[in-house]
Amino acid sequence: MITHRSQKNYYVLFLGLFLLSLPLGIVSIGSFGSILRFIGILPIIGWVLWSQKIRFNRVLNIQILLTILMLVSASYAINPDAAFSRFFTNVFFMVLIAIFSSVSLDRINFNRLSNFLIFSSRITAVIVLILGTYSENRLLLGDIFIEDPNYLTGYFVFGVINTLFIIIDRTKGNKLLSIFELSIYMFIILSTGSRTGLISYVVIFFIILMSKLNLKKIFYGLFTIILIIILTTIIIQFIDVRILERFSLQNIIDSDGTGRFVLWKNAFVIYDQSTVIKKLFGYGAGNIREAYNMFGYKPIVSHNIFIDILIENGFAGLIVYLFMTIYSLLYSYKNMDKRFFYMLLVILIMSFGSSFYAYKVYWNIILICVTPIIGSNIQMVSKNG
Repeated sequence: MITHRSQKNYYVLFLGLFLLSLPLGIVSIGSFGSILRFIGILPIIGWVLWSQKIRFNRVLNIQILLTILMLVSASYAINPDAAFSRFFTNVFFMVLIAIFSSVSLDRINFNRLSNFLIFSSRITAVIVLILGTYSENRLLLGDIFIEDPNYLTGYFVFGVINTLFIIIDRTKGNKLLSIFELSIYMFIILSTGSRTGLISYVVIFFIILMSKLNLKKIFYGLFTIILIIILTTIIIQFIDVRILERFSLQNIIDSDGTGRFVLWKNAFVIYDQSTVIKKLFGYGAGNIREAYNMFGYKPIVSHNIFIDILIENGFAGLIVYLFMTIYSLLYSYKNMDKRFFYMLLVILIMSFGSSFYAYKVYWNIILICVTPIIGSNIQMVSKNG
């Protein structure tokens, strides 16, 4: 006979396996996308077997509103198929939020669930180290393993933040093992040549360091900084100098931020020349390329999720998206383990240099944030369904 506790353990396992399967997002199966799309059935099966509840919360409500905006935009989009595709993607995210919100977990099961995130970073690192190849002076994945280097660096956010917390906090974990693990992440991030990824992690490192240390720990803080500098110095000895040149200020200026500055400027020209209706509701979900093309620019994404949404869904869509992101950020800071706040903050910083739409790393952090914990105020629930 399966007890209530056993049912919850199985449910956590199904949810955790979905979080753990994040690396499958880099496994392409052609026009069907990645294998991760099919792994999404696991939480649904778990919900049908052991939950069958729906708890509405602010994040779910906001996601429902955003999904409705996507659907409505298909009626006036330049490319309705792209809008419908974006709509169905958001429906999937909406379903996942509802599933992860449906059952309250005790601290033990919640920690088990969050540990699946950390192991997803470790598995991704192993895949990159074994299968990654150098092309265009960068560490890239090829064949069926396909992911943009900027996106790939985000997969390590769970492992990076976790190891930083262990290293900086004198009372936690195996320091030597964490230093080794962090060095692996740093090597991969630098080798990808992703400036967006590197800048985001550097900024977050100093934010974490300053927030966790006080005057009594100043010497330990200085030791940590010196340790990271020494570790970085050692790591860069194993990285091609042509990759390191990508991170120079002169290279960033000469390339206009790899063309991003021009893309952003063109996007604001599009917005400025748009009608009031287009400024308010955009050109349709998933239609950033079509909007660029309509105004005579190269059809491409802006490499900034906020600009993408402004053009696609207008000011209304941007406000809804910002509200969800900022609310989740503030909520995780006030009510949750601070690791999740910093993970979300890393992705937020990266979003200014990448078009992180339907980004499963971001999704997984949000899913953890909406998971209620028994005997805690760590719940986003506003009413029960």
